[in-house]
Amino acid sequence: MSKRTKVRGIAGPTAVGAAAVALAALLPGTAAAATRERPPGYTCDQVEPSEDHRSGGYAGTGNCEVTAGDLPEQGPIFGVFSIEDRKGATVLCEVVRPFSGIANLPESVQGRHCAPVETSGNAGEAAPPQGSDAGQAAPQGSDAG
Repeated sequence: MSKRTKVRGIAGPTAVGAAAVALAALLPGTAAAATRERPPGYTCDQVEPSEDHRSGGYAGTGNCEVTAGDLPEQGPIFGVFSIEDRKGATVLCEVVRPFSGIANLPESVQGRHCAPVETSGNAGEAAPPQGSDAGQAAPQGSDAG
């Protein structure tokens, strides 16, 4: 076996590993990693659950603007992004196919699968999505008898 053959054998797995790391950056589960750095985002007067809030929908409304990253002012939003209100409340919206949200600046920004970001203590960690059982007390039994 020549040295050239050995080098090729090593380069193949290395290239595959690099491609896997690059692909992982595009997957939905990487939203938590994106919160360590400031994700691309919008700032609006207010942010609140939208009509489809059960699936994680949030809307930013009023005087919306791009405040971080390269995001569209009109049309579909692709990738992870945040919506922040002027009081500091933030939601982080994850990748959902075919798009993550819709921008209609300056009126509004819609996120399709978002969760509030906790700002005290655990900065950058998303809270459980609405409707989840996390953090709820267990039901107590009846004392009637």
